[in-house]
Amino acid sequence: MGNRFRQRTIEKKRGIDWLPYSAGCLVSAAMKEQDITDRFHFNEIWFERYHPSEYKNDFLNIDMLCLTNFQWNQSYNDALAKSYKEVNPKGKVIYGGNNVPESQDIAEEYIKERPFLDMCFVGQSEQNFINFLKNYDDDWSKQEGSYGKDWFSVIEEKTNYISETLPSPYLDGVYDSILNKDRSRRFMAHLETNRGCPFRCAFCDWGSATRSKVVKYNEEKVYENIDWLWNPVNKIILVAILDANFGLNERDITILEHIIKTKRRYNNRLTHIVLTGLVKNKTPYLETIYEMIYSEWKNFDYPSVKFGIQSHSPETLKTINRENIKNELLYPLFDSLTAKKLPVITEIILGLPGETKDSWLETLEIEQKLNVSETRIFTLEVIVNTPMNSKEFKEKNGLKIKKILMPLEYYTLDEKLIFEDPNYKADCDFTDKFDYLEKVFVYECNSYTNEDLIDMYMYWWWWLIFFHIGLLREDITSHELKMSDQIKLFFSSLDTMPTLKKISEGHRNLLKKVIGPEPVTKLSNYAEFLGSHEQNRTDELLVLYNNRDEVGKELKSIYPNVDTEKWSNPIKKGIV
Repeated sequence: MGNRFRQRTIEKKRGIDWLPYSAGCLVSAAMKEQDITDRFHFNEIWFERYHPSEYKNDFLNIDMLCLTNFQWNQSYNDALAKSYKEVNPKGKVIYGGNNVPESQDIAEEYIKERPFLDMCFVGQSEQNFINFLKNYDDDWSKQEGSYGKDWFSVIEEKTNYISETLPSPYLDGVYDSILNKDRSRRFMAHLETNRGCPFRCAFCDWGSATRSKVVKYNEEKVYENIDWLWNPVNKIILVAILDANFGLNERDITILEHIIKTKRRYNNRLTHIVLTGLVKNKTPYLETIYEMIYSEWKNFDYPSVKFGIQSHSPETLKTINRENIKNELLYPLFDSLTAKKLPVITEIILGLPGETKDSWLETLEIEQKLNVSETRIFTLEVIVNTPMNSKEFKEKNGLKIKKILMPLEYYTLDEKLIFEDPNYKADCDFTDKFDYLEKVFVYECNSYTNEDLIDMYMYWWWWLIFFHIGLLREDITSHELKMSDQIKLFFSSLDTMPTLKKISEGHRNLLKKVIGPEPVTKLSNYAEFLGSHEQNRTDELLVLYNNRDEVGKELKSIYPNVDTEKWSNPIKKGIV
């Protein structure tokens, strides 16, 4: 492993970690049962990503290794579990979490690929975990909501898996040993006020994972958790509210008021609050909540409060089971918030089934017209327990998918490295699952070809560099052509713009390599990672700056008043 990877993550370098919430909820729920605590001892939860070899001695003293799996830690957990079984072959490995497949055909392949795995739980499993531990000596194949090598005891409609009681790992002392080990460390934490989502968006496993039912947790218990989280003694610097649709209910205003009162009472300078999921449709409470958050946290890094738009195309929204969410109802709210000088952040997904090159251009143009402060564009990933991953959805929409392997090191690097070393390559040789993540992407479907998708990525690249970052924002906004036509004109004029053509074709060739139709792509260098997945740019900003005289002359055919002398050095300005 390279020296950079030994630093593990940016958060790690700063001494900041997430408290392991999912595992904490399971332990908290189980510890409330006397017959469980009489028999089982729960070790301190592991939350740091050390190499499996560093846990060798610990493995000998563990009878059951329980791992919560998400897309971002599946490969690591596999490496950890495999190493555990090699050291302690009599030990049991139990998997749970969102990345454990629930449909039987995928589940059978999943467990077949993992001979070290003894049992999987699906869905929300606090109660199932309790039942399992209480009946540990019984036949495991009878455990509801589980499967193993020779059984599958999962019922499709698992509404009984919903947890009606708010887990309280904070109040139950689950994290005390972690917090007390090093009082100089700071942590990020999660808060639930309800669980569930009434929507079934094809790309998301939230509605399916919670069976669509929304359970509101007891307010007094929520307040107790808030008091713990905002108490400075616990060293929490960020709280992420995990509700899928915060702002859906009037009581969300009351809860937010309590958070603010608690923050003021403790004079807590907790610098961030994140809403993981803002309500999808407009409600009477949404604007008030927005104003409350930005008013209270105005002196800090502004909180992550964003609107999940995903696409402005009606056909795309219909294809992804989102036609009951009306984006246009939010547009007047955006105008109102902008008039109050409040930032409006939206989230868009590139490559959704139903999207076309033209509808993608229209989505980018609408974002411009809405004058949003920031548009966060994400690449489409196929997550295990989503409608999009079902055989029916794939066949209906002609989805063609591929795997992309991404060295973990690339997630830990300062993005400025791309300017210093455009050809930087990780040490990862993709033989050790500890070293990389595996993600699944759509590279073609009924609504777009692979070449169309590459064009859509290129439109995003243009929009990001010239409009979003702002190299040509004023020229684009004042142009007589609408944005979509400007984008088309730019790419159709490249033969008359040799410098821009070279830069553009370099990026297109990178995209062809990464999101082309081969079944598996290993990202060999950092530029491929940034250029196709994260910021969707490599070192083009610096190249454009260094060639601004030539680029300026070429751009004048489209933007007569362009002034590239105003462009800033992206390294000195800190644009990454």
